[in-house]
Amino acid sequence: MAMRRWVYAALAVARVFCACFALGMIHPDEFFQSQEVMARHVLHGDQQLQRQLHVPWEFRLPTPNRSVLFPALVAGLPYRLMEWLGVTPTGSRLLLIPRLLLCVSSFFLDAALWKCAKALHHPDPMGVVLSFASSWTTLIFLSRPFSNTFETLVLAACMLTLLCMNPHRNLCFQILHPQTLWLGALLAVGFFTRFTFPLFFFPLGLELVRRQDEILQTAFMKKNSQPGVLRRLMRAISIAVQGFISFASCSLCIIVLDSIYFRGMNLPVETVLSPAWLNENLVIAPLNNLKYNMHEFGYKVLE
Repeated sequence: MAMRRWVYAALAVARVFCACFALGMIHPDEFFQSQEVMARHVLHGDQQLQRQLHVPWEFRLPTPNRSVLFPALVAGLPYRLMEWLGVTPTGSRLLLIPRLLLCVSSFFLDAALWKCAKALHHPDPMGVVLSFASSWTTLIFLSRPFSNTFETLVLAACMLTLLCMNPHRNLCFQILHPQTLWLGALLAVGFFTRFTFPLFFFPLGLELVRRQDEILQTAFMKKNSQPGVLRRLMRAISIAVQGFISFASCSLCIIVLDSIYFRGMNLPVETVLSPAWLNENLVIAPLNNLKYNMHEFGYKVLE
């Protein structure tokens, strides 16, 4: 066990080293999905870096194809903190800060894997973590600001919520199920990061319903009874409705954030928060992305 800990420590150092010194570009999206979008807000005047910036088409009006949520969390907030601390933005700092943030966040994946493996009674949780920590994907991709990286973090949070959160806990007169509400909110965050995220989430949603059905049957068995089909169906519908409400509420918050960022940055707060303005200027990035991809697919088919 001690040797495995040393191996993990060496792999952790290698991960940080790759984040800081592996400067080769894997794909332009490494820059176009976060740094290029957010750097313009901290580079002012005639700075040479400002003139070199290029805002990707996915973040341009009139139909932004990506939500600002991911770049704001990964690059925007750290850049603002750097500006607040009086640190001069340079090319290397703008490159490394999001990388280091995601590198640190990637260790959350290690912890999530460990906890999930323990929850599933895996015979060798440390072996699972070492396999993950030694993979090329972890050492290179997960310390770079791709939307896929953030998607991986959100999916890990979903698995942790499903496998490790108390499934029996209910609130508000046993009506609200916190586990379902958290999963609904995480689904919204993942969906607005990459609109394909629901495909990865779908098996987890089915497992949530299965586990809640199992809990219901166990509760009835203790009373020497069996729940009827209608009762089980109502429980499944209750879980689905609560998850949808949580998803819709979180999605609405992100839509408002995107709408203000893309269309109301220079307007008074009372204007951008008015229902009339929001109704006319809503930005639903995943829908725009889906329309774009469907249009391109149709164009290719017609060719």
